[in-house]
Amino acid sequence: MAKQVGRIQGSRNHPIELKRRLAEAACVPGVSVSKLALEHGLNVNMVFRWRRMYRAGHFGPPEVAHDPLLLPVIVAPAVDASSDLPPAGNQCDQPGESPTGVIRLQLAKGQVTIEGRVDPEALRTVVQCLSQ
Repeated sequence: MAKQVGRIQGSRNHPIELKRRLAEAACVPGVSVSKLALEHGLNVNMVFRWRRMYRAGHFGPPEVAHDPLLLPVIVAPAVDASSDLPPAGNQCDQPGESPTGVIRLQLAKGQVTIEGRVDPEALRTVVQCLSQ
């Protein structure tokens, strides 16, 4: 007997717009993917799969929000007092120069440290990338 290839009879082919919309909604922090799937009569595994596909770019590039975004910030004193770095803060060597200091971003898969003078445009790019 030959093996059948193709879709399972009775399965639905959801429009890409629906997949993208639900995948975007599933990426929002605090949203329950299980509840989202239940509300739309879908299997939760399918919505998780669409979310993975969305993040991988299979539904086109993710839309970037142009709304201002606030990120949590923790201001902490310097850990190593013997460091060559100046203390964190808004200290400038000369008027008109960028502040010096240290920025540490603790991420799920590691840590990013920016030391010394930080280019405002580079910092803006990092924050935009982290907020996506």
